[in-house]
Amino acid sequence: MRGQDLSAVGANVMRALAGNPRLLAKAWMGLATEMNDIAFGTSQRAPSRGDRRFSDEGWRSAGAPKALMQDYLAWAEDVTATVDKLDLPDRDAARARLATSIFVDAMAPSNNPFVNPAAVRKFQETGGRSAVDGLKNLMEDAVKHGGLPSSVDRSNFKVGENLATTPGHVVFSNEVLELVHCTATTERVRPRPLFVAPPQINKDYSIDMSPGKTMIEFLLAHGLQPYCVSWRNPTPARRDWDLHTYVEALDEACDAAREITGADSVNIMGSCSGGITLAAYAGWLAARKKSEKINAVILAVCVLN
Repeated sequence: MRGQDLSAVGANVMRALAGNPRLLAKAWMGLATEMNDIAFGTSQRAPSRGDRRFSDEGWRSAGAPKALMQDYLAWAEDVTATVDKLDLPDRDAARARLATSIFVDAMAPSNNPFVNPAAVRKFQETGGRSAVDGLKNLMEDAVKHGGLPSSVDRSNFKVGENLATTPGHVVFSNEVLELVHCTATTERVRPRPLFVAPPQINKDYSIDMSPGKTMIEFLLAHGLQPYCVSWRNPTPARRDWDLHTYVEALDEACDAAREITGADSVNIMGSCSGGITLAAYAGWLAARKKSEKINAVILAVCVLN
């Protein structure tokens, strides 16, 4: 969701709440009662099983962390239930639930390093080093990842060194893609090539990660000839590219693979959006009475209607 979407959702929710003051008053009265029980230590509220945010034993010990966790859980439940009860059109209601879940999750005390028992303990154990590392990660995410937390250390992966290490070379290219022919590892190869189209939002090395974790290695060991598409990352200058652009680019690459191998047809394999593009390509060929270019279509993790 974009920032303006969140703002619009917030405005819709506030208008709906203003039009139903009784619902709002009832919700906050119930929350006040619950927080009173928490303050006196009589509340039985606890996180749901499997909620890893509060898995640290420090949240369950008596004291401020436990009370803070219980206050949050009560508030989150109340806010979510109140939004669910608002009289909103279906589309606005769905957006309101999504925006509310994002807001509620962001406010969890487990995200606060000053009150999270695990973070506090780590700070003490490392003499403050954990806080320094955290700030370093925060700055790097802000600069390199658009403010979103990174899920992997990208510096550990280098294409050609420990990622996509199968030998090969580019045998064709156009403005949209490059076609990489993987070097055979057997004395004899099957005459019909396997034409592979990965998702446009991924790379061909999604099926060629590292020795022992590569589909390309398996295909080559069985005498198949993989010709893998490597999509170009479009820039704003190429904002007019559409599905037809990708289909025509695939057709040129397919003809190149056929010409190089001398095969009349290819087997094509695609995953995710690459599979969707291949399905469109197959239909495009059929409409032009050129289906003989394709012998078989293989789709993986691909949703089609």
